[in-house]
Parts: sequence; C-alpha cells; structure tokens
Amino acid sequence: MFDFFRTYQFDMMTGLIAISVMIAIFASVSKVFSPKRQRIIVCLALGAACLVFADRLAYAFRGVDGTLAFVMVRLTNFAVFAFSLINLQIFNEYLKDLYLNEGGRKEVPLRIKVVDYLVAVGVFIKIINIIMILNTTKSSKIFLFPTTSTFSKQKILFSSWDLLLF
Repeated sequence: MFDFFRTYQFDMMTGLIAISVMIAIFASVSKVFSPKRQRIIVCLALGAACLVFADRLAYAFRGVDGTLAFVMVRLTNFAVFAFSLINLQIFNEYLKDLYLNEGGRKEVPLRIKVVDYLVAVGVFIKIINIIMILNTTKSSKIFLFPTTSTFSKQKILFSSWDLLLF
C-alpha cells in the first residue's frame, strides 16, 4: 500500500489541485453565497491549489543537484509556508464575515484581530528567513548580505516563531 502512494503521489497531488480549482470555479458561479463570502471561498480554494502545487514543486526538486534546484526548493518551501499563512488569513476573513452577518455581532472578537497581526508578522518573518537562508548558505553562490556567525541563532529564532504560530 505504501508503494502505491509513493508511486502515484504526484498524480494524487495533481488531482487535489484540480479538485481545488473546480471548487473555486463552482463557488464563483454559485448564487447561494453573498458576494463577499463567495470571494472568500474562491480565494481559499485557489490558495489550497497553490499550496499543493508549491509542495509538489518542492518535492520534485528535492534531492536534485545544482543551483537552480537549491533555489527552487527554498523558494517553493517558502511558498508552502506562505500559502499556509495566507489560507489561515483567508479563513479568518470567513470567520469575520460569519461573526458580523450570521452571528449578529457589531464588532469582531479580539481573538480574530490578533490572528490578523500574527499572520502578518509570520509572513514578514518568513520573508526574512528565506533571505537569510539564501544569503548565508555557501553553496548557493547568492550573497546579498555578508555571511555571519549568527546564522544559527537567527535560524533558531525563526524556527521558534514557526512553532509558536502552529
């Protein structure tokens, strides 16, 4: 059974991408949802498709030699984390819409507002993280900043932030 999944993993991921795009198409032509909620559902489905596509690319380039593969693995892993945070933000927007329309509240709860800020900080830290990884790895031949001995401390800081978010 494990060999079956290993053999057809890319095909299954392509199927998941197709299903997410179909959900986005069906949600965009649906008349059941309000226009705002319809946009949120379409964005959530397209974000899921982009997340799976980035994960598929990261897996395809993993283990391949060369500078292009090195950069692609780092960028697609960044995209996977970024789309995870973006999908979290989109779902947060859906919850805001539910609270304000069906919930009958006049104001969004503090928890929902805190998630907005945490997602923004998380995306900012991910951007700094990818810049640090690409610029402090000696085999990448891409240096925007000089390499420092504090790379391990920075990596621990950013990894601990990732654990805090999830």
